[in-house]
Amino acid sequence: MKGKKATLVIGGDGEMKDSLEEFTNLLEMDGKVQFTGFIPQHELGDYYSSADLFVSPSVSEPFGLTITEALQAGTPVAATENGVGEIISDEYITSIEPDSDSIAEGIKQGLKQ
Repeated sequence: MKGKKATLVIGGDGEMKDSLEEFTNLLEMDGKVQFTGFIPQHELGDYYSSADLFVSPSVSEPFGLTITEALQAGTPVAATENGVGEIISDEYITSIEPDSDSIAEGIKQGLKQ
């Protein structure tokens, strides 16, 4: 993805937010990552529909509501295996492992959809 213009949007105020912001600063990627904080329910659809890809690298999400919301908005999804895989066909989701190489490859594949 070198040479591609992209912005990573990270929503939420979870326990990793501060660490992720510090890591972003360390890598000097301030202009390429946007931290939104908490996103109200009534605004989520706008975020999903404006995204080129929704990435869910979760290792412990039992169902994956955010994945189904992104798919409903028509946004391609790259996600780790979780409960949503039991009801949604692999043809709709680019499967990734929770490691950086797999996530990077999943992003490349997902953006081709």
